[in-house]
Order: sequence, then C-alpha cells, then structure tokens
Amino acid sequence: MASRVSVDRIRASAFRVALDTGNGASYRTSPELLSRYGGASVTTLNSNPDGLFTARPSEPVEANLKALISTVRSGGYDLGVAHDGDADRCVFVDERGGQFVDGDRSLALIVRHTARNGDVVVTPVSTSDAIEEVCSEVGGPGL
Repeated sequence: MASRVSVDRIRASAFRVALDTGNGASYRTSPELLSRYGGASVTTLNSNPDGLFTARPSEPVEANLKALISTVRSGGYDLGVAHDGDADRCVFVDERGGQFVDGDRSLALIVRHTARNGDVVVTPVSTSDAIEEVCSEVGGPGL
C-alpha cells in the first residue's frame, strides 16, 4: 500500500498542517509522522496527554473542533487534522477551514484512490456503507 503513495511529492509540497490531537494517544506520534516523514510544518493544538480530555471532548466532530477550524482559517494552513482520543479515527478540515470531512468520507476517499481488486479493506464496525460501495466500485466484493 505504501508504494501507492508518492512520499517524495508529499515532502516536496512542504505542507503546513494544523493538528489537533485532542489530548489523546496521538499527541506525540502524529506530529512526528507529519513532520519527519511527511516533511510538513506542523502546528499542534491540544497535544499534551490528558486522559480527561479537558481541552475538548474526545469525539472529533465539527462542533468540537472550533479551535482547529479557526486556526486553519487564520493561519494559512494547507490542511487541518484532528484525532479522537485513542487515535483510531481522524477527520480533516480543508485549507479554508470551511469544509469539514468526517472519518467515513475521508476513509472512502483513501480507499477509492488506493484499493485495487483483490485487496482486503478492514474497517471499524461503526463505518458506514460508503466503504463497501467504494470497494465494489474499484472491483472488489466489498468488505
């Protein structure tokens, strides 16, 4: 799967990313992955471990991400990213801070552009039917 990602092109883009780890498990790994391996300039929000989630509720829904959206809008970022507490989900905010892309939609986009016939796609049980539809479109039987 990694062979389908152009790491060199991503690094060359020098993205500016606003990242809200929600005081959860990704507070250390996500900024490092984005900067070290993705070549991004990363500004973090809520990036200290706090199992009580005092900065914002853990759920990365638009209503809980006002600070991230505001940061993206005002700071000239290419992308906003937010995780839930255990970092098994992420959502995105576009470069204008105006378009919120939830986890099911972003996962569907990733599957559409990376999955090939015969691949196995594993998702959480809470994932919408959109992933199965995308798998069918790329030639697979679904999940």
